[in-house]
Amino acid sequence: RYFEDILKLIGAGNCDGITIHSYTHGDDPALVTSDAKVGDGRFATRFWNFRAYQDFMRAIPESMRRLPVYLTESNQGDNAWADRNSGWVREAYKEIDRWNDSGAQQIRALILYRYPRVGNDRWWIEGKNGVIADFRQSLAARYQWQEQVGPDVAALQARYDGIKTQYDALLPAVQQIDRLAGQADQLARTVTGLDGQAAQAAATRSQIETLDAEVSRLEVEINQLGAGGVPQPAMDDLRGQLPAADTTQYPTRALSSVRRVVVHHTATRSDITPQQVAQFQVTQGLAGIKYHFFINGDGTISWVQPVESLVAQTNVEAVNADGVAVCLAGNFTTAPPDDVQMEAAAQTIAWLLDGLGLTTDAIIGRSEVDASDPSGSPGRQWLSGAAYKEPLVARVQAIIDAATPDQDPQVEELLRRIRELEQRIADLQAEASQVPALTAEVQALRAEVARLEAQVQDLTAQNTQLRRENDRLTELLQNNQGGGGVTQPLMVDLVDSLPKHPTLPPYQNRTARVARVVVHHTDTPPNFTVRQIADYHVNGERRDANGNLVKAQWPGIGYHYVLLPDGTINQTQRPETRSYHAGNANNDSIGVSLIGRFMRRNWNGTPIPTDQQLPTPQQMDSTARLIAWLMKEHGITAITKIVGHKEVSDTACPGDQWLDGANWKQLLHGKIEAIRQAPARPIQLMLMFWQHGDQWAEADWRSAQAYIAHFRPATTFTPGDGFAAHHVVIVGGDAGVSGQDEARLRTAGVDVHRLAGANEAETKAMLDALVAADTPWPGAPHTPDLPAGPTPLPAEPPAGPDEWTVPDDYQTEVVRTIREVQPPPPQRVMVDSFAPSRPVTLPNQPGNGGAATFGFATVDANATEDAR
Repeated sequence: RYFEDILKLIGAGNCDGITIHSYTHGDDPALVTSDAKVGDGRFATRFWNFRAYQDFMRAIPESMRRLPVYLTESNQGDNAWADRNSGWVREAYKEIDRWNDSGAQQIRALILYRYPRVGNDRWWIEGKNGVIADFRQSLAARYQWQEQVGPDVAALQARYDGIKTQYDALLPAVQQIDRLAGQADQLARTVTGLDGQAAQAAATRSQIETLDAEVSRLEVEINQLGAGGVPQPAMDDLRGQLPAADTTQYPTRALSSVRRVVVHHTATRSDITPQQVAQFQVTQGLAGIKYHFFINGDGTISWVQPVESLVAQTNVEAVNADGVAVCLAGNFTTAPPDDVQMEAAAQTIAWLLDGLGLTTDAIIGRSEVDASDPSGSPGRQWLSGAAYKEPLVARVQAIIDAATPDQDPQVEELLRRIRELEQRIADLQAEASQVPALTAEVQALRAEVARLEAQVQDLTAQNTQLRRENDRLTELLQNNQGGGGVTQPLMVDLVDSLPKHPTLPPYQNRTARVARVVVHHTDTPPNFTVRQIADYHVNGERRDANGNLVKAQWPGIGYHYVLLPDGTINQTQRPETRSYHAGNANNDSIGVSLIGRFMRRNWNGTPIPTDQQLPTPQQMDSTARLIAWLMKEHGITAITKIVGHKEVSDTACPGDQWLDGANWKQLLHGKIEAIRQAPARPIQLMLMFWQHGDQWAEADWRSAQAYIAHFRPATTFTPGDGFAAHHVVIVGGDAGVSGQDEARLRTAGVDVHRLAGANEAETKAMLDALVAADTPWPGAPHTPDLPAGPTPLPAEPPAGPDEWTVPDDYQTEVVRTIREVQPPPPQRVMVDSFAPSRPVTLPNQPGNGGAATFGFATVDANATEDAR
């Protein structure tokens, strides 16, 4: 659990890979594949030997299941390596290969601890020829991990179906035996009680009658268990914990009055929580949430009101009086619930019908009895279109049918033995005078009780293991079907540090879900900072030639994210904030703005340099990664929902080449889609060398040591490893790593660069030059989708700036204050720096009246945006 919690705290976006350790308790090769568990009962489901690695692998959170895993330390536990070829090493590598072949998260290395003999460390391998021979023999199998582009869904589904069949077959018996465990406890207490009776050699008729009554009670209860019944599905009990009115509450009713189950939908997103729904319904004047059961889009079932509560689920009093409300989160106007939510709803309703003695004829949708609901709950797809009522009712019936099997043989056997035991107890009481024989019988009874308890524990453990495997395979299937490995990009959080207006009310939260992303340019020179832009949005005002107010002061910066020319992503507003960035589109959109003025002319008609007319390659890459992640976070599926400001408002933003000329909207869409469809690449930078059999790039490896120390890249000699990286730098010409391998990487969307000098010395010089320039590859990344040359200037300058345009000469409040309080500039100026300076005498120049004004600042280029 600690391992899992630490990984969750780190997060997938901050982790390049995971390392684990595993050992055996001895040098017997059979221990590698041993299924023995930890002796401590608290950890009875955990492996005791080498297969403990599987417990770690299954604890890795779903969001990190695409990261590489390395088993970086393994040996024979407390024992030092024995100098013999036992086959332990071969068995260990074979075990990891079996794991990788199953389609699970790949383990990319098994590293033995350790080769050199160091200090007092007892676990060295060096010089132990038996172990070394074992290792050499393991190499003959040429085990390889596979690029994890997604599991074999068909094979995984088949395995899932097989385990689910086992699970479904075993679950009723295990549930019944779990309940009988309590009876076994009662039996054990009865046996213990007989100790004292045996010692006293006294048995009374009342005690015998008590035991006879207990036998009868057990018979009735076990017969009821054997009759089946739909089990209660797993659910969160939130009754009495959700927001509710202070002064009113729902009336109660008798359970016998319930005659039907009414299905609803929330007509919202499927990830809305019961807490949010309850809070909203209380603000509408209700006593509390108006449903009894709430099923989220991911299948989570919540019990939110007692069934006895007469909730105001419809506008029809008779339906409220005799209906149980089951609500599915989501809007099923155009599409039905997915399979996970349908299954959860079916299990809940089947359990309710079975417990209330009702049939599937009692299942109705709200729209069937209450025409006043404007959303037609539970959606138009209930009876028409997909008509999901019919498959839901069929599922419910199937669950009820499956829950009434013939008497389980295990239950029958337990029933027979418990009867025998209780009868024997009665006989022993009648023969209490035979103390020695009675004592022996009591001991035998204890042994039998212990055996029955062990049987219950074994079945429970088997059920737990099947459930865990079932959940893991389900998670793998869902992860594979989810598509892509989009993770949150790195960003700087400036939300709480940027200027806010001191007197204006703050921005309100949006009242609609995020349905689109609006792309902006800041309409400033590229050297403007986020703080300058925020200061203008907060404090700046603009009027037209007639004195009409074009832009007023705002509560805060209008954009949610601002990207610097170097690709740095700054978060400037929380996603739920309805800030001023796109006029009427503010309520359902997030604003992403790129610093720059992406026009061919300035507002005064002067030309803009060609290299500033479009976003930088770094801005394009970071914007694509950011928007791909925002689409995933907010459930935006259509790329058409990524629009420019000019597509929702009357403005030139984000520039005159968003839709025309370079058409960088189309280029951005392409980059976003490539990220959404690509598998996760956990490695940012990889340095690749060649290896052909026993020959490898030994000289290039030595030449690259300064580069490796400076940039800390992942390194590899296998071209296929490059598919896991964003950027690959190949060292050497195509006689090493082939051009074909390079082309395969490029086709997969990997950014590839090759450093190949005329000789090894020249290649080393190229590597050292990159270190000196502090850039991991020559120049900017190659971006063929940006225009190679200048684009023609428009015949006329743009119509004019809008309210988001920051004046090029805009001064922040800090600069304005400094200039207001500074005295008249002298002719003699001392410029302070970190090194001693001499006074500088400024000569009188024509037009300056003998005075000069200086504005200067010292800026650390590595400072955060907040510090700048």
